[in-house]
Amino acid sequence: MFSSSLGVAVANDAEIVQLTGKGDTRETADADWRPAAVRQKLLVGWFVRTREMSQMALLLRDSTQVRLNQLSILNIKSVAVAGQPTRLELPRGRAWAQARQRPTEVAGRPQPTLEVSTPAATAVIRGTDWEIVVDKDGTSTVTVLSGEVEFYNDHGRVAVRPNEQARAAPGKAPTKILLTNAAERVQWVTAYRPQPRRWVKDYSGGIEDIVRSIEAEEFAVALEALSKASKSPRRDLRVALLLADLNLYQGQAADAISLLERHAGQGRGEPMASALLARAFLIAGRIADAGRILGNAAQKHAAHVEVLLSQAEYSRIQGDVDGTRSAARKVLEADAKNAEAWYAIGRIETEREYAAAAREALMRALSLQPKGPGYAGELATLETFANDFSAAQKAFDNALAQQPDDYVALTGLGVLQLKRGEPQAALESFLKAGVIEPRYARAALFTAVAYYQLGHTARALETFEKAAKLDEKDPLPHLMMSLVHFDALELGKAIETAREAQTRMPYLKSLNQVLTDQKGNANLGSALAAFGMEEWSQAYAYDSYSPYWAGSHLFLADRFSGTFNKNSELFKGFLSDPSVFGASNRFSSLVPVPGHYGSVAATANRDYFTEYGANATLNGYSVALKPFSYFLSFDKTDGDSVINRTDADGRIRARGENFILGLGIKPTHELSLFAFVNSTNYEGRISERVSGLTDDNFSDDYWRHDVGLNYKFSPTNHLWFKFGEGSEKIPVAGAFVSQSIADQLTAATGSVLTFLPGGRLNAFHPDQSQRDVQLRHTLDVIPSWQLSWGVEYAEEGKPFFLDFQFPTTSPLFPSLRSQLSQDNRIEASSVYLSNRFRISGNLDAQLDLYYQDVKTSFVSRQTVLLGAIDISCPPSAPPSCPPLTLTGENVDRELNPRLGIAWRPVPEHTVRLAAQLWRKPPGVNTLAPVDTVGIPVDDRIEAAGGRFKRARIQHEMQLSTATFAQWFADYKEIDNPNAGGAAIVSDISLIDLERLRSRKRVYAALQDYLEDKPKFGAGRVTQLGLAANHLIGRNYTVAARYVYADTTNTTAAFQDRAVPFHPRHYANLALTWQPYYRWIVGPTATYRSTRFGDEANTELLTAGWSFGLNAYWESEDKRLSVAALIDQLHSDKKSSIYRHPVIQLQGAYRF
Repeated sequence: MFSSSLGVAVANDAEIVQLTGKGDTRETADADWRPAAVRQKLLVGWFVRTREMSQMALLLRDSTQVRLNQLSILNIKSVAVAGQPTRLELPRGRAWAQARQRPTEVAGRPQPTLEVSTPAATAVIRGTDWEIVVDKDGTSTVTVLSGEVEFYNDHGRVAVRPNEQARAAPGKAPTKILLTNAAERVQWVTAYRPQPRRWVKDYSGGIEDIVRSIEAEEFAVALEALSKASKSPRRDLRVALLLADLNLYQGQAADAISLLERHAGQGRGEPMASALLARAFLIAGRIADAGRILGNAAQKHAAHVEVLLSQAEYSRIQGDVDGTRSAARKVLEADAKNAEAWYAIGRIETEREYAAAAREALMRALSLQPKGPGYAGELATLETFANDFSAAQKAFDNALAQQPDDYVALTGLGVLQLKRGEPQAALESFLKAGVIEPRYARAALFTAVAYYQLGHTARALETFEKAAKLDEKDPLPHLMMSLVHFDALELGKAIETAREAQTRMPYLKSLNQVLTDQKGNANLGSALAAFGMEEWSQAYAYDSYSPYWAGSHLFLADRFSGTFNKNSELFKGFLSDPSVFGASNRFSSLVPVPGHYGSVAATANRDYFTEYGANATLNGYSVALKPFSYFLSFDKTDGDSVINRTDADGRIRARGENFILGLGIKPTHELSLFAFVNSTNYEGRISERVSGLTDDNFSDDYWRHDVGLNYKFSPTNHLWFKFGEGSEKIPVAGAFVSQSIADQLTAATGSVLTFLPGGRLNAFHPDQSQRDVQLRHTLDVIPSWQLSWGVEYAEEGKPFFLDFQFPTTSPLFPSLRSQLSQDNRIEASSVYLSNRFRISGNLDAQLDLYYQDVKTSFVSRQTVLLGAIDISCPPSAPPSCPPLTLTGENVDRELNPRLGIAWRPVPEHTVRLAAQLWRKPPGVNTLAPVDTVGIPVDDRIEAAGGRFKRARIQHEMQLSTATFAQWFADYKEIDNPNAGGAAIVSDISLIDLERLRSRKRVYAALQDYLEDKPKFGAGRVTQLGLAANHLIGRNYTVAARYVYADTTNTTAAFQDRAVPFHPRHYANLALTWQPYYRWIVGPTATYRSTRFGDEANTELLTAGWSFGLNAYWESEDKRLSVAALIDQLHSDKKSSIYRHPVIQLQGAYRF
């Protein structure tokens, strides 16, 4: 095959993708012209032409898009190959084009991708969007919308930039002209089609012949007849409507508007003229004028079908779903067989991805008008969004066979190809759609996605910008740009584009086609969080939160330090979209695409002790049968070091394995299924004098599995269900050395016996188990009222067996042995109703009511043997007396309300006020809401079954585009179960659910007030705090935080002591810096005043500063990454729970 740059044809150098009216092709300059056809393939050297009032669209092999207006001739001289530009010749006519090939650079200057020669000059294209007009005398005019064009001939040259125009006459040098709005020059580039029988119903007086000419695409004949009729002294509305309709087809919106204004009377005159005038204004981009006309028409012609249909289109463009639906419904009340009204409903429901409603409406439209413009393509696009790829392909085949230039179908076909993992084929489909209708925002949006998936990042960003201009209220182009910048770790730019998206969120149609990766990065606060501005990120997370979107849940999960709240949002996210953990572990694909990925990582960590590990992960997403995702991870760790805790004195050795499995499938668009399995096994040995375990073996056998589903009745009506259970066994046995216990035992016998400190722990066997069942249903009753209700049951058992003994010096009673068997159980049932209200534009409210039935119980059996004598039995007891048994039970049946308001008194200020009563269930999560108007319950200071009471006010202020501040006042009361040794065995936990997110990176480390989970019975905590986040520049941020706390323990045995791990003063300063491309560095400084590590206040932690540093680097292809964190650097060893610094190192390779 020869290079086309040498003028030799290569198969399919170009394709005719649209032909309106009549056009022709010929192979050489001497050959005869032959009729052209849509889908016809063209070769280098061929000519094409359009006849009067006809248009043609071409897509070249190098992705250049060309649109020819009437009476134009174009010669394809060569198509780019081997670094050579595409060369075209336009001897006459008018052409608009977009050069989609990115210019290469030589010596810092973009090289041309396209050259267009005319009789007067040559245009060297270094841009993307331009128009050339060649008059009959050869005078040539080039207009640039974006990029740059060099326009030259033998007499001179000029550089033409956006909104500039240059003109060259034969034999004269080009001259340049500045335009105010170049886009007005190319309004003729449109997919608008005349619909004469829609606008005219009376065909008498010769109108029937004119209509037939238009339908036969004999536009010149029709135009001539209409021109004659328009000169009649009597103004005929029918003539004006048909002429305006043809004007719009020719891209002459101004002429159409002028004709129609004479009859529309500002919307109060002829209703048909008013309806078409409103559409003309929309085509011209004069949205406000269209609204004005329709507002007047609604007063005079409120029930007119065409006025209502124009109102529906206006509302759709404005992002007003309810207005669109209302106008279309009014049409159907008057005419149930109006196909256009059904199509309008189907179109908005497709955009919202309400599959059932959209399918019903589009099927009705097609049954009424099988060849309705865009109808079949929209239905096929719906099936693509609904992941029914087989039905979608059949529908696209039918739609394009019926109408090959259906730009809606071509765009939907491209989305289908993207979701099948065919980005190059998708790009071709999108480019065809874009040259047919350049104003179609959906095509531009997904064109940009295809460019990004193909690695053309700069072109993708340009096209996202175009999509944003085509639909100024749509947040998706800005959101996707934020994701692209985030992928490149251009966090400052990501924040800027995220802010643009945030302002447009009220007009959001659907986020379901946006890839929700494992961290929920599609949420708008991701870049803020990665850049260390945690408080600002939280505000974004709640302001943009939707319970119906997985991305909201997954991103919010990262804002929580406590595992209960974190797991709650993670489960809701994974249930809502179980495909998320199948996404690429490197780049975001922006929309879900099939693929299989893997990673290997090596880690070195020192917190409680030093541990080294290796990890292998496989994950992927397939659409071969049904959308299916999987995640499989295996860890191997080994550690042997001194114990890194203040006052600890010893060594620990442990090795273990951890296995994680996640599975997700979407059998239908409405139904999602999710399963999670986790298994951990550790074995080790501890030698630590302070605890007395001086030479003991231990193991940890943990398993858990959870299954659940999400069902979408509609985009704003979802059901979640989850069942889970788990178990953990941690047996310990070996030496038990304690001089203090030996002394206490000696004193208890009045020194009759002398006990030795060298005891033995025969067995300590905790055996935890947990089970839960959860159901939640959330729906928008009306747009301003969101209702959630649910039922949950959870139970937890924490039995343990303790067997230890201490020797004596007496041969008669050689030892004292104690055997304690205890079972602590918690059972909790709850029913809840949660209401979120949008009272006004600046006031939200939430009212929740929880009925909670919590039963805590314990059974304790103990036997104490002194030598061979059972001293736990009374003297009168028989020799085989049962063990000493104690039991206890407590039942709490409560109505626990939560109430809150979020008030925005002025723009960029939000005041949140919440009152919460909550009893923590004995589970690892809940499907119920965990927040009240953006204030989450504090899950870190309650044990399972504990009651939490709180009042909090929080004021968030975005002081500028670079500064965010927050202050709060918080009062909490906590009452944890403490009877029967409930705290001896900790609650079962789940810490590995978040591991399903293989794209998780270490950027800015979370700065927590609490160093560790406090364990205590009951207490009060009052806190005052403030924080500030500031974006110094695109590469620097700083965050500062301060908390004042006053705490009181109200447990009877520890009355008026401090609650553990609550310093009175806490201050933190964190800087996040991007010193180089793909580097993030973050130094921190933290001050904590004096506090205690235990409830008895015997473990003093002194006041002091600690310092830390985290760093992250990744390669440009994101295959290699290195993350490092060092924290708890302090001079006073008593000022931290860690004796030595905490260190985390990770190196990873992804493929």
